Amino acid sequence: TLIKQIAGSDKVVVLPCRFSYQHLKEVNDKITSCVDGNPDLIGEIGINTFGILIEKNLLDVALISCIPEKIKSFKSQVVDDPCIVFSENPMRMTRE
Repeated sequence: TLIKQIAGSDKVVVLPCRFSYQHLKEVNDKITSCVDGNPDLIGEIGINTFGILIEKNLLDVALISCIPEKIKSFKSQVVDDPCIVFSENPMRMTRE
């Protein structure tokens, strides 16, 4: 393939992905902007951490309590996008 030619190696693995890295970054930036613009959302929704999972081609949002009500609240107040997966992490992270 062209990518292997450009890389100069047959050891390049090309995998299909559903979301471009640019899209994942844009959604991540939306979350950052929303949380920075309204820090009370962190406690209200229980947002713990969020970030791009490059190897899974998704964006993970870890909530303190991953219950349907909190997920619905996140989607309505922050962003709803099919690239987001939710996980539960009850250990509270703090920002410095």
